[in-house]
Amino acid sequence: VRAWPWAVAVLLPAMRALPESRLDLARTAGLHGWALGTKCVLPLLRGPLLLAAGLTALASLSELGATILVAPPGFELPSVRVFN
Repeated sequence: VRAWPWAVAVLLPAMRALPESRLDLARTAGLHGWALGTKCVLPLLRGPLLLAAGLTALASLSELGATILVAPPGFELPSVRVFN
């Protein structure tokens, strides 16, 4: 939840910058709905999606220290188990 603004800050400008001419061309070629999203939009957003995923992972890692501090003694949290 705390990493969501980072992902939105990267993805929203990238989505707004999508060239409308490419989307129109894909629609003219017969792509609509799900096919338009997976075959036209996702490839154009590959870089921003990877950046958003990386920023989200970094934000999650930064919270690991607080998670370890709050965990009761002798109790292993799933998030700690993943990163160990």
